[in-house]
Amino acid sequence: MIHLNYKESPDNARTVSLPISKSIMNRELILRASSTALFPSISSTYPDDVNILIRALTSRIKRIDIGAAGTAMRFSTAYFATGDEEKSIHGSARMHERPIKELVDALKSLGADINYLGIEGYPPILIKPVTSMGGSVAISGSTSSQYISALLLSGHRMKKGLRLALTPPISSRPYIDMTLAVMKENGIRFEIEGNTVSIAHQKVESPKLIKEEKDWSAAAFFYGLVSLGKPDKLLLEGLHLNSVQGDRFLADLYEPLGVSTEETLGGILIKKVKKSEGEFSAQLQNTPDLAQAMAFTCAALGIQCHLTGLHSLRIKETDRIAAIAECLSQCGIEVDQGSDYLSFSGRLDQGSEPVFKSYHDHRMAMSCSILASCFESICIRNPEVVNKSFPNFWNEMNAIGYQSRIAT
Repeated sequence: MIHLNYKESPDNARTVSLPISKSIMNRELILRASSTALFPSISSTYPDDVNILIRALTSRIKRIDIGAAGTAMRFSTAYFATGDEEKSIHGSARMHERPIKELVDALKSLGADINYLGIEGYPPILIKPVTSMGGSVAISGSTSSQYISALLLSGHRMKKGLRLALTPPISSRPYIDMTLAVMKENGIRFEIEGNTVSIAHQKVESPKLIKEEKDWSAAAFFYGLVSLGKPDKLLLEGLHLNSVQGDRFLADLYEPLGVSTEETLGGILIKKVKKSEGEFSAQLQNTPDLAQAMAFTCAALGIQCHLTGLHSLRIKETDRIAAIAECLSQCGIEVDQGSDYLSFSGRLDQGSEPVFKSYHDHRMAMSCSILASCFESICIRNPEVVNKSFPNFWNEMNAIGYQSRIAT
């Protein structure tokens, strides 16, 4: 458990070093694994999700343990299904509760040999090699963009090629666009006609060097702190507005919450420039990973909040809509929630030090930290969960004035 409190000081840093984008790097890893190029090694500076995928793609043993890494589970399922090795893919208890049926069904319709080792529709799974795969398949665009990205990234490995039709509505479209951008940059040829992508069987000849672009998703928590004026400005090193990451939309989302965004030579400079508006509403179908930071920011500001397009949050590391509601309820704010929305108003009950669960979810732990600016101190259980995407998060928080103390 970590105790966190804010202390204003002229010695506080005004610069934040963000982690690399695991979304971009994991896509690049799948393409690099399909080539003969040198593969990166595990690094303590990488998010856990990246290291888990590196370990899975380089493993020479049959059993693969994905842990809680949802991206690695989906991407490696398609990768190994199009390969020539038998693999069983396992994960954490929560991972075995997260559905994978739509992806498995699509792969099996293309010729893959995949069987469930537990409950049908969920990991763990057993994959056996086949001589030939490919053809046409349709998949819903509304469940998880990672199913779509998994198929796209391994489509070039299918001997019969892949013709993938996306059935509207399509959620998290920026992540699909990111996948296609990374494929194009690495020389994968494809054709797009409406909502259908066609990929011929081909090799990854000369993959680009791994691009360690900084993570816009991780910037959300610092936007939240600046909107509260604690601190009133920060430089987010190495971040750029011209990015394939859909979460760059943060700059627009936080404008009505009083935060300006300016690109500089060193990165993105964010400042508290005005009072936030009295209510906030956003459709986050394309950027659902921003929901938790937005919700906790609005709660800290004491403004009405209405977020929609959140249906995918129910099957993340935890049920994120329910987790947000539970945390805010501890602070006196009741959340109206549905299958794809949440709404609330009111101010935080700033009584005794609240203790928040992290729900084994990196984004819940980091989002809860936004509330440290509103209380004398807060506690967050299992703070190590941030390693999934941002291993240095607590050190960066300490540097800008959020003092932390680990307690058992």
